[in-house]
Amino acid sequence: MSSWKKLFSYILPIKEAEFRSKISGTLELTWEKGRLVLNSRNANLSFSHLHKVLRGAMELAGLRKRSVSRVLNLGLGAGSSVHILRNEMKKNPFIRSIEIDPVIIQIADRFFDVNEDPRHDIILADAIEYLELEKESYDLYIVDLFIDDIVHSEVMFVSFLRGLMHQAVPDSTILINSLKNERSEGYKKRLTDAGIQYDIFASQENEVYIFQGFN
Repeated sequence: MSSWKKLFSYILPIKEAEFRSKISGTLELTWEKGRLVLNSRNANLSFSHLHKVLRGAMELAGLRKRSVSRVLNLGLGAGSSVHILRNEMKKNPFIRSIEIDPVIIQIADRFFDVNEDPRHDIILADAIEYLELEKESYDLYIVDLFIDDIVHSEVMFVSFLRGLMHQAVPDSTILINSLKNERSEGYKKRLTDAGIQYDIFASQENEVYIFQGFN
């Protein structure tokens, strides 16, 4: 790492490297405000705005004070959620991360020290297809299924949420990251019609839905 890049990134973002992915398109490693972040063409994937959004949602959900033993992390990115849980909230749960893009997994490993270990299982797979086969239960589900700035359409169905609720252990937490748009307004209406209670952590264009107390 060049120290000048880290220093000058407080003034302007500085590109470190660029990658091409068949799934995610152009991916850029950039120094921003002294920190290396991962961006797609139109969105931050880890360690910038998205990192703040996920951390804010976890704080609002009370996870800092709650026991977390098993996590299903749908959408690894460069590992913001893993970093928040382990390094910022000082928790050591078992985490299973599902990521569809092998290039992103390689970037997370090489540049962000997000590796497999006995407490972190990384699986290369389509998260929706993986859920159809998943038999284990978790007490925290983090759903961040984006390709660039497009959220996976399946995520915005109540049936997807009900599937997680059915799988979860009692007193679990489900976090679903989405965007403020017409689809999200329709999703809110469907949740209300289904009698499902939720909180939202909102920041700029992001909305993270927080579901608790459903068991």
